[in-house]
Amino acid sequence: MVSEIVINLRNYGIAATGISSLLDQKKRIRLLKDFKLGKYRYMVATDVASRGIDIDNINFVYNYDLPSDSENYVHRIGRTARAGRKGTSISFCSERDYSELEKIEKLLGQKIAVMEVMEDYLIFPKGDYKQFTMAHEKEFSQSEETQNPRNGKKHFPKPDHKGKGKFPHKKEKPYRKSI
Repeated sequence: MVSEIVINLRNYGIAATGISSLLDQKKRIRLLKDFKLGKYRYMVATDVASRGIDIDNINFVYNYDLPSDSENYVHRIGRTARAGRKGTSISFCSERDYSELEKIEKLLGQKIAVMEVMEDYLIFPKGDYKQFTMAHEKEFSQSEETQNPRNGKKHFPKPDHKGKGKFPHKKEKPYRKSI
């Protein structure tokens, strides 16, 4: 999901990157650092970014969906209110998420303002856009982060080596059995 959103944003020239639990920790740290340095204007993230990540000056948080755990919602929108600052959180809530909205309102002790999304808002802009790319980063692609359809676990494709444990830079030694 993160990859799809990032690809769409980049196709419209928007400097975006994304992090999720499907990326290894080293890559998440590098992308967060690049975001903090201003190399990206937008960060698309799963709940992996809702806790324990210190990023200053976040003005907006857009929730593509509502979390099933109300506490995660508080942590997500809390990204905008660091050190007494104020920010805006916009959440998309479908009929599927409505029960989660009620749980979040109960936790917060207040109603959340709701507005209907106008169909005109759902149209992609027309025109020619220069795609956003970073020279050192591979484009986000479906092959970069995938899930095993049988068990839902994350899978990172390995480099294309022939045979288990064999590497292109090492020569194969003939197998000899001692007697």
